[in-house]
Amino acid sequence: MKNLELISADDFFEKYRQLPGHELLTRHMASVKHCSANMFGKCVMGTLLVPDKNDLEKQRLKCGFYMNADRLIIIDDEGRSSKVFEEMAKEESFEIGNPPFMLFGFIEYLLRDDLLYLEEYEKKLDIIEDLVTDERAEIPEDFSGFMSRHRKNLRTLISYYKLLADVTDVLEAFLAKENDERTRQFFSFLGNKADRLYHDSMAMSEYVLQIRDIHQSRISSQQNKVMQLLTIVTTIFMPLTLIAGWYGMNFRNMPELKLHYGYLAVGILAAVTVIIEIIFFKRKKWF
Repeated sequence: MKNLELISADDFFEKYRQLPGHELLTRHMASVKHCSANMFGKCVMGTLLVPDKNDLEKQRLKCGFYMNADRLIIIDDEGRSSKVFEEMAKEESFEIGNPPFMLFGFIEYLLRDDLLYLEEYEKKLDIIEDLVTDERAEIPEDFSGFMSRHRKNLRTLISYYKLLADVTDVLEAFLAKENDERTRQFFSFLGNKADRLYHDSMAMSEYVLQIRDIHQSRISSQQNKVMQLLTIVTTIFMPLTLIAGWYGMNFRNMPELKLHYGYLAVGILAAVTVIIEIIFFKRKKWF
């Protein structure tokens, strides 16, 4: 592929010092933190940071690119880009020789499974929601931390898709400037796809917050039930405490002290009091 070159960062800055705007690219691919793109005269350059879907704290690909009408240079210290192009070359739809279309195919290849990935991710969140709403199910002890990790993962995707959509906007503007309408339309499609992925990720991030709120509501409901039970028990025993305190005074002139069935009478009084309270609480549907 004479119009495509895969090169390391050190070799790029050594070999292409004469290219206009090359100094805008970072000299160390390890310092790439996000996707970006900038136009500089007759060329466009930028960086791509693609997260690994199996572990979003890691990167699947980290590279820079430099493109003009004649060539596409991919700057990659780890050599992962070459593997992507090798896989792309096996497909009949891959067009060799057109730098903008090769860059389009490169980015589109990196995004092709993302819609399916987000659908599977949403199904996992549905399972978690079912677990949270099922009162018989046991929720993990570190559930809040578990959901925080999901929010962190989705924030990574949100940032990735948002910045990638910005990259496609710059590339689309560059191609419009170069009067390459055909490829510009391809990048317009790619930008719409990245934008859709961005909004889907945002929606799932809000979904995670909703699941967390449901979990907190369930915990609050359980605590309220416990407090309600304790309140009812306390209320039931309040009259019994009054009776015990009243007849525990043991004044000399208390007539009940000399009654033969005084103990039995107080016991029956206590039992009747408890039964009346239980009937009252039942009618009020307090338990």
